[in-house]
Parts: sequence; structure tokens; C-alpha cells
Amino acid sequence: MSARALLLYERFIRELHQNLQLAGGLEETLEAGLGFLMSRLKVENAGVFWWDKVRSALVMQYAFHAGTLMEGEEEILINANSQLNVLVLESRCVVLSKSNPWIVYVPLRAKGEFVGALRLERRHPFPKGMVFSSLPSIHADLKREFRDYPFLDDISAHFSLHLQRVFLVDESRRKEQRFQAEADVAKAVVETPRLKDMLEAVSRGIIIHMGFDRIRFYLTDSARSELRGILGLQVPGRFLNLESEKYVLTPGTNFLVDVVLGGGGEVRQDPSGDQVVYVPIMISGQTVGCMAVDNLLSQQEINREQMTALKTLTGQIGMAIANARLFEDIEQQAITDGLTKLYVYRYFQQRLKEELDRADRYSYSVALVMMDVDFFKHFNDTYGHPLGDKVLEFLSHTIRGNIRRIDLASRYGGDEFVLLLPEITEQEAWLMGARLLNALKHCSLKAPTGELIKVGVTMGVALYPHDAGNGRDLIECADKALYWAKRNNRGDICFHRNTAAKEKKA
Repeated sequence: MSARALLLYERFIRELHQNLQLAGGLEETLEAGLGFLMSRLKVENAGVFWWDKVRSALVMQYAFHAGTLMEGEEEILINANSQLNVLVLESRCVVLSKSNPWIVYVPLRAKGEFVGALRLERRHPFPKGMVFSSLPSIHADLKREFRDYPFLDDISAHFSLHLQRVFLVDESRRKEQRFQAEADVAKAVVETPRLKDMLEAVSRGIIIHMGFDRIRFYLTDSARSELRGILGLQVPGRFLNLESEKYVLTPGTNFLVDVVLGGGGEVRQDPSGDQVVYVPIMISGQTVGCMAVDNLLSQQEINREQMTALKTLTGQIGMAIANARLFEDIEQQAITDGLTKLYVYRYFQQRLKEELDRADRYSYSVALVMMDVDFFKHFNDTYGHPLGDKVLEFLSHTIRGNIRRIDLASRYGGDEFVLLLPEITEQEAWLMGARLLNALKHCSLKAPTGELIKVGVTMGVALYPHDAGNGRDLIECADKALYWAKRNNRGDICFHRNTAAKEKKA
């Protein structure tokens, strides 16, 4: 090689290195490097292939066209008879043809292993006057081994060096993200005893630090007869209420149920593709639920490294779920009336303040319903207190079946009950009360004598902030409406606004 050719060659390699060095991430590195090669070597088409070891295939990830890096769609299966076998097994450059187009594959390596290849295509051999025109090999037979093209080996070495740098930086970043996600999960386990709050914190940490599009949590019920949706989180930060999703735990119901019933704790990919994975949640060796993670929006593959990280995280999440369930069981016993299983009045007062504060922030109405059982003393005196208890249990069961999930029902004391209905209008509150009265009319209890008895209630309703400006006054207004109704219109629903107006007229 002449001194001038050597000088040109060294300048070419130096400029290639500089272009690669200035780039940041993977796509920038490939775009800068391929752009330089296409400009200086007059290459017309270029592609980047990653090596899929499991499938023994080169899969095109990027195609470089008109100065832009785009997603590729080509796949090349490699077998013992393949012309590219030496590319994969020995990481050697391969020249496939000297005809139109001239095609060469340049191996890419990272940590000493073959990871993929560049494919460069040109319609004609390199013309004279180019950087390498003085190289003896440039016009030689293109069927020779790549040693006749030393610049290709240098291109391979420089691309591999910079790709390894990018991979190491990316690996370090992923490890940091994984550690941060694990730290957030650990923090949620310690600081957030309530189940939904804990899962919200965990979801937020995983989405932020691991970059998935969506995460969902499903848990089995105590009898392990049903799998229930709890909550999810979807980018850019929208929480999902999954409580309407319920699946019978029977094999073949759906893939989600099969993952839970399958046991073993292994991460499973959805049959539809590699953008959805299911991670069983285990407690003491038993599968109690599943975490579903997907990239259906971005269509990014969830790789093995991410699956391993998710499996590690679900180990902590399982312990957190066990602790949260224990905490909520204890808390539920403390705030629930033993007979009716409704909330005790002390807890109702706490929630009343919270709901009124929220109503002020979001400018909506809250209805408070006071009710008591019609002729309850007659039940006790006639049939005895055991039947009186059954009446209260029957009423509480009917109440729970006729209110919304966001509503709160509490035993006020004796045979009196109170309902807290957030985000509701006067008309909606009346409809809810009417639905409860109608349900009671169509049901009955059997007395010890065999007689069927009906249970009726009377209701008084007050609305915040229309009738009262604080919780104490709201209870008082609803109570006044109730007692007006008991005197004048037993078995019906009366609103404070109407009863107050009638009392003024009287």
C-alpha cells in the first residue's frame, strides 16, 4: 500500500471512529456510522441484523434508507449449508456476490460474542479515485475471502467497539432502573400497608423505572374460586379500575387463568406475541394472583432480562400482598360492626370528613341518608331479640346489594343506619333510596312461628353543601328529615329541603 493510500485509509478509519464516538444511544450510533459509510463508500442500501441464537436467524432490526434509520422486516435463517455460516460461527466478513448488487456482511461483536451484522449493498464495484482505490484488493475477484478487504474487518472492529460501549451503558442503565424499581417496591412494602395503595405505588415504580406501557394486577379470592382484577396503570400515568374483571378459576377460561392455575411461578409470554407477559404472584408456594405487563402500545419486545427482573419483583410483591391482607383483615374487624358487617359509626365519621373535603376540591354534592327500621320494637317484643337481630342482618345485606362501590354504609346505632353517597345528585339519591325500598318490599323474613314478615324502613336525606356546610350539621339535617318522615310519611324517603319548607309553612 502506498504512503498516500495508507494516509487516506487512516483518515477514513479516524473519521469513522469520530462519527461513532459522537453518537449517543444505539440508534444514533448506527445512524451516524451507516450514514458515514454510505456517503464515503457510495453504498446504496444498508441494514442492521441482530442474531437470534434460539431460532438460528439473523433478524433485520433497522434498514438505512435516504439517510434515515427505519425498522426492518427481513429474516435470514442460518443452517449448516448457509453461505453466512462463517459469518456467525467465526465472526468473519462475507462477500456474497460481485454481481448487481455487490453485497457484503460485516460481523458485529460485543463482549467477544457475535451479536449481529451490517449488510452493505452497492450496484457496482468501488470506482477508482475513492479512498481505497489504491488498495490492491479493491479490484480483485470479489469471491475471495474477506482478508482481501482489510477495511471491512476494521469497520467491523470499530462498529463492534462502539456498540459494546452502547450496550454497556444501556446495561448499566437497565440495572439502575431495576434497582430503583426494586427499591420502590421495597418502600411500598414497608410504608404502604393497604393493598390498593401498595399496588398503586408498585405499579408507578415499575412503569417509571422499567418503561412498560401498562401493568395490571389480578388476585384470587379467599376461596380460590375466582380471579379478580384489582387495578392497573397505563402510560402516561392513568390508573385503571379492574374490579369489573372476574374470571372463574377453571382451566381453559383464558390464558390469564391458566397461568394462575399452572403454578410453578414461571413467567409466561402471551401466545399472541412477545409484547405481553404474565408473572404469577406467589405466597408461601401458592399462586395467589398474577401481574400482567405489556408493551402493546409501543410494540417493544419484553426480553428475558426484563422477565427475570419482574419475577424478582413479584417475590417482594407477594410478601407485600400477604402483609396488606393481614392488615386489612385486622383493620376490617376494628371498623366493622359484628352483627351487620357494616362499618361502625366511628369509622363513618372519619370517612364523612374525608368525603366532604374531597367534595370541596372537586365541586360535587354528597348525600347523607339516615334510616331506621319501621316498628322495630314490635319485632323484638313479639318475636324476641334473635329475630330482631335477623331483621338487622337482613336489612344490612339488602343495603349492600343496592348501593354503589363508592358509597359507604354504616350502623349508626340500634336499628338506625346511615349511608354516605358521594358524587350524587338529589334525583340520583332518591332513585337509590327507592331501589332499596322496592327491594325490601319484594323480600320477607320467616318468623319462629312460620309467619312471613316484611321489613320496612323510613329515610331522611340531606345534601352537602346545599343543606349544610359541615358534617355535623349534615347529620343533624338528615336526622330531622328522618323524624319528620316518621311522624308524617312513614316508609318513604323525605329530603331535608322539603321537610324544612313544610315546617316553616306550618
